[in-house]
Amino acid sequence: MEHENNEENTQNPVADQAAAEPDTTAQTSQETSTPNYEQDVKDLNDKILRMAAELENMRRRNAQQATELKKYAIQDFAKEVITVLENFYLIMDNAPHDQMTQDEVLKNFFEGIKITHGDLTKVFEQNGIKRIHPLGEKFNHDIHQVVSQEESDQEPGTVLKVIQAGYTLNDRLLKEAMVVVAK
Repeated sequence: MEHENNEENTQNPVADQAAAEPDTTAQTSQETSTPNYEQDVKDLNDKILRMAAELENMRRRNAQQATELKKYAIQDFAKEVITVLENFYLIMDNAPHDQMTQDEVLKNFFEGIKITHGDLTKVFEQNGIKRIHPLGEKFNHDIHQVVSQEESDQEPGTVLKVIQAGYTLNDRLLKEAMVVVAK
């Protein structure tokens, strides 16, 4: 035990010397690591500019998406109403014109159908919906679908008959025109 007490009482000479000398490594690292505020400011400005540019790009993309959404929002509705408009065309093309000249009631009824057809056509136009009826035009595979081909004195690829009209919504194809073309 006496031996243990002696060891406790004796001090470590290396530890004593280190404790007596000032810590120069701490001072040296403090002197060399002085804050570089200018670089920090440049870095923060760069980050702010990047974030502002990203925010502006997001705003631009959102505005473009909103415009596209508004422009084509009626697409599904338009596809369904196209059938109604096409039925008006069928009525007008197949109306008994001879009988209308003889029957005033039938003539007035047909005039009402023509007015309704005209109103519906105007609504379509106001909403960017256009009818594709390419009779006599050159076949265009982007907006026409060939149902059949027929011999004709017309130039090959000319639309001879329109089976069903096509439609676009603001230049986006809603429905291809189904056509018969010349061989």
